[in-house]
Order: sequence, then C-alpha cells, then structure tokens
Amino acid sequence: MPSGPRFKVSDDNIAQRGRSPVLSQAFTKPYNPPPRREPMATLLPASTPETEALIPINNDGERIDTFLPKPTSEARELYHQRAKKHKLCNEFHIGGKCQNVTCVFDHSPLEPEAIYVMRYILKEYPCSRKGKCRLAKCTNGHICQKDGCRGGPPCKLNSHMHDIDPTVVEWLLPVDQPEAEDHSISDDSTNEGSVYGTLNVPGGVFTLGEGWR
Repeated sequence: MPSGPRFKVSDDNIAQRGRSPVLSQAFTKPYNPPPRREPMATLLPASTPETEALIPINNDGERIDTFLPKPTSEARELYHQRAKKHKLCNEFHIGGKCQNVTCVFDHSPLEPEAIYVMRYILKEYPCSRKGKCRLAKCTNGHICQKDGCRGGPPCKLNSHMHDIDPTVVEWLLPVDQPEAEDHSISDDSTNEGSVYGTLNVPGGVFTLGEGWR
C-alpha cells in the first residue's frame, strides 16, 4: 500500500501541501501503551481547517483518527427517526456521491446532525487497512475512541486498535484511490451501503442491534 508524502507537525509543513515532500525524522521509540486514564478527547488530535485534508500519523507510522465527540441525544433521535423510515446511503451522505445506479438506499437531503451520527457509527467499525490506511475518504475507525474501552464485545475494533499510540507526530497528504471497500458497517450485513438501527437505551451511543452505549 503506498503512503503519501510525509510532513513534520508544524504550521510551515502543513502549508507545504502540494509541494515537494519533507520527510520527518525516523520512527524510533516503541510505544508501550499505558492504561487509558485520560479522556480520548485529550489524547487524540482535533480536526482543524489546516489539517482537515491531512491524515494524522503516530510515531509508529500508523494512522490514527481525529477525535469525534459523541452525538447529542437530539442528533441521535433525529437520525433514528429518519433511518427507520428508509435506510440511508453511506456513499451518498458521507462520501458525497453514489455511483450505484440501482442503489435502493435513501439519497434525499439529510440534516447535518443526522449525517454526523452516521459518521460516528461508521467509526465504530474497523478499517480493513488498519494503521496503513492512507485513503482520504475512509470513514471507518483506525483507533478506538471510547473512554475506558479495552476491546472485546460489543466493541468491534481489534485489540491493537485499543493500544495504538494516540499521539500525532506528523500529518500526511492522503493517497487518492478509487473508493469502495468499507461502505458496509457490518461484516455480515446484507444491506451494504446503509446505516440503520434502533434506539433501545436512551442517552447512549448507538451500535447496530446493540443499543446506545
């Protein structure tokens, strides 16, 4: 899998997007994950206008994700009410377009709050490329963002995605490749390209068929 040009974490290097690549220093120190006592909001990088088109990379050369706060209960309810009427198309609402001319999922206008919930749900499903992913529009998770989670059911991310160093040391330009692969949010889903679920436990976070946590 090719990787994009690398940049040190600095305003100067972020400004060099589109120019000649500037290599960061070599990855050296191994990461020994301590128990996660700090909230993930303080460990993961935040998305900013300067970095929103870049991919955060840790000291081991693995992709991590920018922090995505839990949706509000109002946003979850809005998403649920819409999704229970007609399953929503991931590719259209998250990716911006759907090239499947026979797609049966909902493409009609959707509130930004509901789209945010879709993004949050998709991050709970692991990217098949894991830390090597460099795709610009990957919607799946590369690191578990749940505070206190150490893996295992109901979390769908593997054990390594709970031990990844969450500290960003560089930002990479993404590699443009054809979209496709991770549009289904469930390995055993018969409705690829859709997101759908039911609010079972008020005030939690939705995961397909398992309620809101």
